[in-house]
Amino acid sequence: MTLNCQLLCSLTLAISQLTEVQPTLDSASDAEPHAWTVETPYPHSTIINARITGTATHAQKTSIAILQVACYSSPSRPMISLLTHTDKLHFNPNIYEGSDARSSGPLSLTTGTLPARTYRVNGYYSAEPTQQHGVLFKFTMPANRQELREWIANNTHGQLITMTLPSAIPGDSPLTAEFVLPQNSTGLHEIVKSCLNNRKNTPKKPS
Repeated sequence: MTLNCQLLCSLTLAISQLTEVQPTLDSASDAEPHAWTVETPYPHSTIINARITGTATHAQKTSIAILQVACYSSPSRPMISLLTHTDKLHFNPNIYEGSDARSSGPLSLTTGTLPARTYRVNGYYSAEPTQQHGVLFKFTMPANRQELREWIANNTHGQLITMTLPSAIPGDSPLTAEFVLPQNSTGLHEIVKSCLNNRKNTPKKPS
């Protein structure tokens, strides 16, 4: 076998192997989360969260987004949080910062083709060790229990969650975040089941 033939055969084999591997890298299953990640935000914390990651967008800027769900006790109440790099997005979160924030949104949340729900939100800068993305701004809100029941239902797996939050700047575009509901909702169900069994303290929609 000549040297040219050896080189040509080697190149053909390499291209063939690359072609076989490529579909696996581009498959939709790799782009969608398989399950909720369950974790404690800090060592020795009594709070356990379930989270998935997605993408946040504002003014043609994009950043990672984290959707986090927790169930608090005394009183029992479910909470939803949206974490993202507001600095990278050029989105000013100051009006939402702190318990006495000047604005509460409202944040609009849509799951698939279901009607949108609105939430009052406030937030703070967070650097939870488990998130591994540096300092993020964390928008928090009391969760609607029916919303959580929809997220753990089999018929919503793979559906798109869209969160939209208005800007404080007149004429500015809102911040949007998108997530895909995982096929496996076991982790989320384990986190929120105690809150779902308690029908009290369900937040009202903003007027």
